[in-house]
Amino acid sequence: MKKQTIYKIICGLMMSSALIASNDDPVTPKAKAAISRQVAALPYSPFSKGVIEQDLIAQERQKKQDMVLQAQAQKAQEELTREAENKRRKEAEQHQKELEDLHKQLEALNVSKTANESELISLRSNLESLRVQNETLQADKKKLEEEQTRINDDIRTKTDEITKLSTDLITAQTASDQDSTKIHELLENLKNRKHVIETLSKSLTETREQYDAKSKELSKKTIEATELEQKLKTSEEKLKQTQEKLSTVKDHVFKTGVTPVLVPGASSAPSGNSAIKSTQSNNNRKNITAIGDE
Repeated sequence: MKKQTIYKIICGLMMSSALIASNDDPVTPKAKAAISRQVAALPYSPFSKGVIEQDLIAQERQKKQDMVLQAQAQKAQEELTREAENKRRKEAEQHQKELEDLHKQLEALNVSKTANESELISLRSNLESLRVQNETLQADKKKLEEEQTRINDDIRTKTDEITKLSTDLITAQTASDQDSTKIHELLENLKNRKHVIETLSKSLTETREQYDAKSKELSKKTIEATELEQKLKTSEEKLKQTQEKLSTVKDHVFKTGVTPVLVPGASSAPSGNSAIKSTQSNNNRKNITAIGDE
């Protein structure tokens, strides 16, 4: 209750009392005449009748004054009640608005939470796919490395064979008893070995190109995986913050509840208001729980 209102009511009562004191006698001449007639019929002395008459007039005067004061007090009480009801109504409306805002926040946070969870699922799936691709690329690189080693070994072997064939050919060509068939055979073998080396060299070049391509792709996928892991970490942190906000808002809603708007006459039944408030708070708790669990 505002101090202004209390001060206003007290001033009103004081003014009413002063007005009653300064006004003419509230007992009308007609009322006094009626009292005089009643007293005149009494079997008492004139002095006693005078005392009784003054006493009855004083009682009537007090009765009139009490009626005026009671009316003023009733008016003041009604004003206090009206202001209290207005205050409670405004508080209830403000509280209801705050609760509606909290409901909207809850819905927005739940939407954000669902989006974050979907993003996390997608990121984890993509990251797992990248890891599988990286494992495959690593295996392919290893095979290409082994293939390069094998080709290099074959090239060395064929090179050694060419060296030996070249030596044999020179020996055969410089011999006193040259064997044309053997020389021809050595030339063919030398030609074949050179062709094999050319083929192996070409295969080695292709293998190296494949190896470089796999290495480049693996490097790219590794960078993608690192970036994806960072996004996943950020998304997980965002989801955690959203869940914390959601929990805070839900706790605030549960603690505040809803204050019912009181109507004139409701102040005489406080137990009913408490029941209304309890029912509304329970309903709000159920609604918020349903939203929070979506």
